[in-house]
Amino acid sequence: LEELYAEDFRETKVLTVLNSKGGCAKTTVVINLGYELAQLGHRVLVVDADLQCNLTYSYQMDFNKEKSIYRALLNTDDEYTPSNIFDFIQSTGYENLDIIISDFEMATVEIDLTVKNYRESVASRLFTPLIEKGVYDYILVDCNPMLGLLNQNILLITDLVLIPVELSPFGVMGLDVLFRFIRKAQKVNSKLEVMGILATKVDKRYSMTEKA
Repeated sequence: LEELYAEDFRETKVLTVLNSKGGCAKTTVVINLGYELAQLGHRVLVVDADLQCNLTYSYQMDFNKEKSIYRALLNTDDEYTPSNIFDFIQSTGYENLDIIISDFEMATVEIDLTVKNYRESVASRLFTPLIEKGVYDYILVDCNPMLGLLNQNILLITDLVLIPVELSPFGVMGLDVLFRFIRKAQKVNSKLEVMGILATKVDKRYSMTEKA
């Protein structure tokens, strides 16, 4: 019973912030949502899964390649030194708020994942031990602006998807493709739900955003 019962167990929810459009404030949403949840007393882990590393920069984290999500993903099936997700978690310096950083090696992650065994489930095998242990209330994932293998991996461990959308003509283009991508993931991950669309960069001086 002592091994099964954890007094501080938390029902971890994975919330992914996703859009194939760059510059729609995905990182800003993760930063602010993560901070506010932590301030409310929730334990939060933010994951920088973007090759631009803006989330990592925002918390002024050192670029230690050995601690990056790229290394964690690519070493998941390593016969000799398989990744332990707990080794990649770092403190942001804010109470209740931890991070897994990114680095510029993420630029090749799509190619590198394609040669791995069971490549669609790499993130699942990496993060499941952390989710099942109930360390965090929320894991927030800042995705890259692509609908590729990495984001497919992430959606398979996700409970809720939040879609930030810039209210501009270019900002709403491509949403139909994004929803088709999510629906494909839902066929495998039955718990996956779209939390909603979040209007970003709202300026009420313009008629388009005033009605949002």
